[in-house]
Amino acid sequence: MIKKIVTDRKKLSKKCGKCFFLELDIFRNNGIINDMIDTAKSDKTCVGLASNQIGYDRRIILVKNETGFTAMVNPRIFCKTGGIKKGIETCLSFPGLKPKVRRYRRIKVEYQEVTGRTNWVEFYEDYARIVQHEIDHLNGKLI
Repeated sequence: MIKKIVTDRKKLSKKCGKCFFLELDIFRNNGIINDMIDTAKSDKTCVGLASNQIGYDRRIILVKNETGFTAMVNPRIFCKTGGIKKGIETCLSFPGLKPKVRRYRRIKVEYQEVTGRTNWVEFYEDYARIVQHEIDHLNGKLI
């Protein structure tokens, strides 16, 4: 189900809680991850979405890829390299805002898949920027 994007700075400034393994079945069965995907797909400009942007207080993000969106549960950046690059960012929660934000060019992220399996992925350039932006949302940090 497509959800309304949260724009309230106070709500978005709160840090999201960790998603525990037992909750993953609930989130899959209650459609929270599907709600995130439906909401992300409803906006052609969407390249990433954090769960708190649609009102859920758990550490889940989506990142657009070649085939759709990848859900990442409890994502954690454990390595930042490649220097820092300043770039313009946009955000569904703050339409019209286009600040220049400094981000690492290369990051390594540990996360859980919706099955509970732990995964490690390295992201470069634009994908690294998107993942950092979405994890900032989970940490209550706004652009």
